[in-house]
Amino acid sequence: MIFTDFPAVDPAAKPSFKDAVGCKVWLESQPLTNAQALHLEITHQLDLLSRSRVPPRERLKILEQLREMVAFVASELTRKYRGKAVPLSPLEQDARDKELALWQLFGLIYRQCMKAMIERDASVADLSAMITQRSLHCTAMQIISCGHAYSPVPAEFWTMLHELYAMSEGMGIAQKRIKDALNLGDGSSSCTAIFAKVLLLELADPQKLSSRQLLQIDRWLDKWAAKITFSKERPPTPTLPMIAVDLAGETGAALLSGQVYRDQRFLDLEKLAISMRRRIKFLRGGGNATELDLGEDCVQPTCEAMLSVLYQRWCEAPPPRASARSSSGETAQLCFGFPALYYFLSNHTIFKQPGETRDVSPQAAADMQMYGYVTERTKKMMSAQQVFEQESWTVLDRSTGGFRLIRKGGGERISQNQLLAVRSSEAEGFALAVVRWLSATARDEIEIGVRTLPGDITALSGRPENLNTLLSNPFVPVFGLTSPEMENRETGNKETLILPQGWFQSGKRIQVYDGQLETLKLKTLLEKGANFDQVSFEAARPDHR
Repeated sequence: MIFTDFPAVDPAAKPSFKDAVGCKVWLESQPLTNAQALHLEITHQLDLLSRSRVPPRERLKILEQLREMVAFVASELTRKYRGKAVPLSPLEQDARDKELALWQLFGLIYRQCMKAMIERDASVADLSAMITQRSLHCTAMQIISCGHAYSPVPAEFWTMLHELYAMSEGMGIAQKRIKDALNLGDGSSSCTAIFAKVLLLELADPQKLSSRQLLQIDRWLDKWAAKITFSKERPPTPTLPMIAVDLAGETGAALLSGQVYRDQRFLDLEKLAISMRRRIKFLRGGGNATELDLGEDCVQPTCEAMLSVLYQRWCEAPPPRASARSSSGETAQLCFGFPALYYFLSNHTIFKQPGETRDVSPQAAADMQMYGYVTERTKKMMSAQQVFEQESWTVLDRSTGGFRLIRKGGGERISQNQLLAVRSSEAEGFALAVVRWLSATARDEIEIGVRTLPGDITALSGRPENLNTLLSNPFVPVFGLTSPEMENRETGNKETLILPQGWFQSGKRIQVYDGQLETLKLKTLLEKGANFDQVSFEAARPDHR
């Protein structure tokens, strides 16, 4: 596979530069402020280079001149789709397709240099470690792209990665450190380090991570991957659960549990595990996260939580499921957005401002005269003008805590940690749920895992408090959640609030209406989702400002 996709040589294919010196001059003339134009031009030049007759060593020098610029253009493309809701919009998908194609083309030209190296071209014989490491890096970036797009890694990406790493082992250069300006650790890398980094990123479960978390782990692994080694033989006395990868396979690494591998490699994570345990212990003891050199964005308590999650996924056997899962095949209804959630969770009542009056329909008036209240049938008829759609998803399996669902065809875009409402075909009403993980398994096909929020839900009206009534914001739907699992040890309060994302600020006062107006003071952010904040609160004392 490594040498099977080369284009035919075309004598008419002539890049704008003949050598590395000319390439440097050409780069200096490119418009850095216009990423789109730069992408078109660099892709064009790489295409010409891939089909031109350029001596292997000069070709390699040109690639090295272009490498940082290619990485810059690729990162600009990644920004357009990274962590976005799926399915990606046409523009976002186009950016991702272009990034993948860019890395594929760049890696192909490095492999052209590798082919010359294998054929014993003397001009590149001393550069085998660098050429192979660069080729691995291009494939690694394609795999990392899958994490940012919440999509599975294609088998051909894994096959290419495994073949390149196996080649580095065969040449005895797998662990040789190479200067690498794209490595954010110490500015150097190796074939082993890149291979380990990609395998651990996949083991970290990108489908459960935010894009920000994935970037953070990517940066950490630039430093940590150097601690990892591989062996063909099973460790005689392993102190950690054994993780292995099949170099003849089409997947990443996995916890060894009876699989039969044709060409297995065991990951030695002992040094990494020791380092992570020390960091976690330091933070739990009150240590400052900035002293761990993990980046300015690493702050407590999220830093310790992220390190603990990674340690569990890399260095511990997975815990048994809290509840058994059952296969299904039934359907479930999902709805999205606070107004729709309010509607379905309040027995088909359309949200309105407290005290707002509406013209009474003849059907409602007749109901009031006959029954003294408006019937459900009339409520649904009255709400026909404001229809909130429900999507039908197939239940792949379920447990007491949630569902694994799949949707084929178009529908609402889904985000990591998004609040929604779900109702199985067996349930009478909707329950609030949060997206734990998602995977865009194919075009127009999405698979998600959701955890339901236990407790009793109350649909409320809420708004931030403003002492100037002339400037008061309108009320919007919010939700109260009463659950024993959220009981505050100090106050005994089992109630939390589900608010629109971005509302939380410790000490902030909000007004909530549920038949009567109440002012509450926000205390703690319990969970920050893609479109919601779950917070604890207390009754606010009168403000005499």
